Amino acid sequence: MITRYIYCLLFMLLLGAGCSDFIEEDIENDTLVLIGPADGSTTETQSLTFWWEYLDGATQYRLQIVKPTFDNMVSLELDTLLSENKFLFTLYPGDFEWRVRAENSAYVTAYTTHSISIEEAQNISEQKIVLISPQENLAINDGSVNFTWNELAIADNYTFELYRNSWQGESVMDPVEITSNEISLDMPDGKYSWGVKANDTIKKQSTPYANRLIYIDTVDPNVPVLSSPTDKSSDTNKDQSFVWNYSEDNEVSEVDFLIQISDQTDFSSIIQEEEVDNKQLDYTFDKNGTYYWRVMAKDKAGNESSYSQSFSLTIN
Repeated sequence: MITRYIYCLLFMLLLGAGCSDFIEEDIENDTLVLIGPADGSTTETQSLTFWWEYLDGATQYRLQIVKPTFDNMVSLELDTLLSENKFLFTLYPGDFEWRVRAENSAYVTAYTTHSISIEEAQNISEQKIVLISPQENLAINDGSVNFTWNELAIADNYTFELYRNSWQGESVMDPVEITSNEISLDMPDGKYSWGVKANDTIKKQSTPYANRLIYIDTVDPNVPVLSSPTDKSSDTNKDQSFVWNYSEDNEVSEVDFLIQISDQTDFSSIIQEEEVDNKQLDYTFDKNGTYYWRVMAKDKAGNESSYSQSFSLTIN
């Protein structure tokens, strides 16, 4: 502990920073409280939400699930690091243990462990499908998409459906029945809703559909058009509002903008660079001079436009 504070004092002298900037809260002796599923519970539900209380000082949580116990492990079902305090996961009939510990960059708590037993389900309509990928509202710039979901032990097959714009939209393809838990498709640009249900063909029962939105966007955004201050303008006011226009034609996913302000015509020296989700930036200059500004568009799929034409502005 003494050594830690010596290091902190050195940092304060060198950088003028406080100890709280460098020392994480010590959570080693704290206890993480699991909420559910309850310890020792038995259920036919195979898709379960594993849930625990947030812990002050923790930045992430490690969740592990094994079959049947951690002392006598046969298989590791899950080992994942999360920032939230809930995780939806699908198991199969059998006995399991699950545990969670809290972590930050310097400390971890001890694990807290619960056991759970999954019984053979009698009615698939009471189960639910857990979609894996793509994530909800994901925008990607590749039309080749692999759709995956967790398997249900009671299911004989799965029905996959795809619609344009929303789950109530126009059908893109006939429903596909498959025995695996994935399907790959080549898709044109657009907004889609995809969904899956699991089927018990013998009992003629199915789960409800689970569905998500996805954006396929392979086209670069349009180039922004600068509006004001107009090119080669001058002003005595150091407080300026930079405004530009943008055409949303052919836009699939949402667009943000990157604006650069420089004191060099070639933008070799950037005095301000900021990403915004609207078509304006307010900025205050700290001294007189001639400045140059330009804007580019970036969509959620990672596509980027070229930079706009640059404008100059002189602050007198």
